[in-house]
Amino acid sequence: MSSAALCPFYRYEEPIAIYCEGLESGSTLKLYYRNGKKLDRFKEKNCYGDWKHCPIARMLWASNVPGETEIP
Repeated sequence: MSSAALCPFYRYEEPIAIYCEGLESGSTLKLYYRNGKKLDRFKEKNCYGDWKHCPIARMLWASNVPGETEIP
């Protein structure tokens, strides 16, 4: 797990994948990249940066907070 991650849905990572909270209790989403540089850019922008604009975080927020489609 990265202590740099700000996103509450972030779980852990591997050299070419990020694992986030899943859509259902006890599940996990895996975002896989073939290119580690692209993964690093995604992490910097979304996991370690302004996570509220991450497409995965937005989807998970909407699925976990009934009636809320935007992250406050």
